[in-house]
Amino acid sequence: MTKKTWTRAGVLLLLFAVAVVFAPRISCKHRQTSNNPVGYFERGPYMHEARYDHTATLLDDGNVLIAGGANPGKTHFSKTAELYLSKKNKFKLIRGLNIPRVHYASVKLKNGKVLFFGGGKDGQPQETDTVEEYDPATQQFTIVGKMLDRRWQCQAVLLDNGIVLIYGGATGHFPGKWKAEWCCELYDPVTNTSRLTSSMHYVDSQIGPTLVMLAGRVFIKVGISYTPEEIAERVAKKILPSENDPKPDRLGAIEIYDPKTDTFELQYTLQEFHREGSLALLPDGRVLIMGGYPQDNFVGKGCSNTFEIYDPKTSKSEIAGHFRYGVRNNDFAFINNKFILLQETIGGAQDEYVRLMEAIDINSMNVISVGTMNITRFAYTMTTLPGGNVLLAGGYQIKTGNKITMSEIFIVNPINQ
Repeated sequence: MTKKTWTRAGVLLLLFAVAVVFAPRISCKHRQTSNNPVGYFERGPYMHEARYDHTATLLDDGNVLIAGGANPGKTHFSKTAELYLSKKNKFKLIRGLNIPRVHYASVKLKNGKVLFFGGGKDGQPQETDTVEEYDPATQQFTIVGKMLDRRWQCQAVLLDNGIVLIYGGATGHFPGKWKAEWCCELYDPVTNTSRLTSSMHYVDSQIGPTLVMLAGRVFIKVGISYTPEEIAERVAKKILPSENDPKPDRLGAIEIYDPKTDTFELQYTLQEFHREGSLALLPDGRVLIMGGYPQDNFVGKGCSNTFEIYDPKTSKSEIAGHFRYGVRNNDFAFINNKFILLQETIGGAQDEYVRLMEAIDINSMNVISVGTMNITRFAYTMTTLPGGNVLLAGGYQIKTGNKITMSEIFIVNPINQ
């Protein structure tokens, strides 16, 4: 081979090396982005402790407070807490709750502090009536008061006047099992005192977001539709709530609480029964009700794939669309008021949670597939971060019982930023 031939070969080799180094690198996430108008999933940082049935609260500084919940394989209820640091994309362990809590309610106040109400704990009685406050300035939890009733699976919402409405939940034991479910109370964060308000028409205890603020009033999706008198009879006979369905004409019930009059208005307007479905307040003031069990006796029944919209102007609801599979007790997240991100569920006697995620286009109500999570999880939280991305934290896998510490980040397509 001549010197001229070696020179030509060297030039070609150099050009090939340069092309390899500077060629655009195609990764899995880029492929997902090009194929999906909403976004894609990336593996996130690991939490310090696995947990499920916890809460996640977006703080005013952009960080996410994650506290309590259940921890598979350890003492069942957890009191640990950690912060997701949005700017650093990592978790920081902080001093935890004073008592373990699972299936509790949390509310962020106007001053940025967070209140935690009730929930389950270790020991007897299993439910607690205590209220804790988290102060972001000190990163400390303090027990500040008590509710009037012990409540497990309760719900809470901050009213426009700064008072917190607490409703639902149960004490979990006969004979007082159902008292808290229709007795509502108002908690004052200034005085840390609580007082009874008027009672709901039906009792309610269900997992998942079941209430939203609606133009100064509170929209509540009814769960178990029994009257206090019917509950008293069932308590006496020790009949469980899943046995002997109540009248089917109650299955579309909602209740609306008006703080000005301190009263509950009962309406029969929903097209389906959505026990343990999810609620979302749309930007235009209407309420989106998603999935849940389609009948009161939900044992062994599949989940609904229906979502409907309630219009407060007409007090009527209509079916708006369907998911691919059923949806039950799933958290969700808004993406810049354009989409609602939600996980699918295959429902049966034993719910099977799938990795498939879908999004509802808020303007058209069309359902768009956004791909799959990296791992299957249920009873986790979804939090919209500053900038629009979504943090998925915690949960566990039903089939294997595996606990999950790895988080995921749903990266929003730049066109939706």
